[in-house]
Amino acid sequence: ITNSAGSGNITIGSGVTLQSNVPAFAVNLNAEQSISSSSFTKVNFDTEIFDTAGAYDNSTNYRFTVPSGQAGKYKFYFDLSAKSSSDDLTYIISALYKNGSLTKRSETNTNGASNAKFRVFQVIASAILDLSVGDYVEAYAYIVGTSPVVQAQTANRSYFEGYRIGS
Repeated sequence: ITNSAGSGNITIGSGVTLQSNVPAFAVNLNAEQSISSSSFTKVNFDTEIFDTAGAYDNSTNYRFTVPSGQAGKYKFYFDLSAKSSSDDLTYIISALYKNGSLTKRSETNTNGASNAKFRVFQVIASAILDLSVGDYVEAYAYIVGTSPVVQAQTANRSYFEGYRIGS
C-alpha cells in the first residue's frame, strides 16, 4: 500500500483492527422443503457452503446467531425460489426474522393480473441489520399455491447468506 503522495508505505499501527467481513456464512437446501400454503414457515437451510465462525445452525434451529465479540452491522441476503404442483402460484414472500420477529420482507403478487398465475416464483429479501451478541436471524417463506415447496440447491435455487460489515 502506498501513501497519498504515491510513494512510501503506510504502516498500520498496533491495536488497529482490520475489517474482513467475518463472521460470514452461506447455506442452501439439500432437498425441496414442502410448506403449508398461506403460512409463514421457516426455511430449513441444511447445507453449509461455508461458515467462518460456526455461527449458523444447519441441523436444529436453522439460523445464524451472532457469536461472542462479533456484534455489529450485518448484511443478509435470502433468495427464495418457490413452486407449486399446479400453475397456480399467486403470492410469495421472502422474509428475514430477527430474534423471532419479522424485520424485512420482499413480496410478489400476481392476483390482479390477467392470467398471471405461475408454477415458479423467485423473490429476494436483503437487509442490513444492527445485531448484538446472541441475536439470531432466520429466513421464512410465505407461499400461496397448491402444495407449495421451496426449491432446493439442486435446481440452483434458494439460498441464505450473511456477513458482518462493521461495528
